[in-house]
Amino acid sequence: MRQRYIGMILAGLVFAAWGCRGDPTAQLRSGPASLSLSINFGFLGVGKKGPVLVVAQDAQLNPVPLDPINATSANPAVATVAPDTSRHFPDGVTHPFAVTGVAAGTTIVTFAGGALKDSVIVTVQ
Repeated sequence: MRQRYIGMILAGLVFAAWGCRGDPTAQLRSGPASLSLSINFGFLGVGKKGPVLVVAQDAQLNPVPLDPINATSANPAVATVAPDTSRHFPDGVTHPFAVTGVAAGTTIVTFAGGALKDSVIVTVQ
């Protein structure tokens, strides 16, 4: 009886060690899978700036480097967007942008890097 228990314990340890080999989530860390936008404003006033932080993420939502990230406004007569050179992030994965209200209206600001795109609706009052 005692030998049977020892055999079952050893078999369990072998199967546990075999099942734990490698990283089962390695395929999810294959590079950028999405862009995450952090917007700190609901509405912009004419002449006012609003910050936007853009971070590329892998399939596990880990931040990963992605350069360059570009931004465009669908209607520059309503709002413009440009990299925010006054903010620097040493992690190399956070890209700051500043959206500036030009005239009252609504537009879409699109951020793109590689094959990834995301956008935000900007309303200027």
